[in-house]
Amino acid sequence: MKYAWIHAQRNLFLIAVMCEVLAVSRLGYYDSIDREPSPRAQRRERIKAAVQGVHAASYGV
Repeated sequence: MKYAWIHAQRNLFLIAVMCEVLAVSRLGYYDSIDREPSPRAQRRERIKAAVQGVHAASYGV
């Protein structure tokens, strides 16, 4: 979660400062960028897409 937050805020703050404040390594952050999403994250994305499809098909109801 920390790495995702750092990535989301990378345009506002220096990555080195955020890593220091959050007590994570810069190497760990940069490794997380190249890492493939976990099986759980992939499953959540599939479920999210399915729910959004059903929602759109029911005209947002």
